[in-house]
Amino acid sequence: MILDDIKNNVLDIEEFNFYNDFQLLSSLLTQWNNKAKERNLSKKTRAELDAATRALSQISLYVMSMQQRQRGFNIQLNRFRDAKLEADIKLKELQYESKEIRE
Repeated sequence: MILDDIKNNVLDIEEFNFYNDFQLLSSLLTQWNNKAKERNLSKKTRAELDAATRALSQISLYVMSMQQRQRGFNIQLNRFRDAKLEADIKLKELQYESKEIRE
């Protein structure tokens, strides 16, 4: 399971902050869009709200993609580190056994 490979770190806190900020801004944009429908706003104002909504959506997709890549990288890096440590231990054991055989 991926969660077994993920260690708690500062990225988790940064992600929670991102999600909180994203949720706040999404809620505000939704409220503004709903109010815009109720009022007779200019085409320019509606276009700006639509552009802001699209931009936020693109930003969120980019950030989530980068977070997923970072998680994958961290998992692989941890696996490589674990494998190297295991190989180092095995090498030391074999060196010790080899030394004992020679003596």
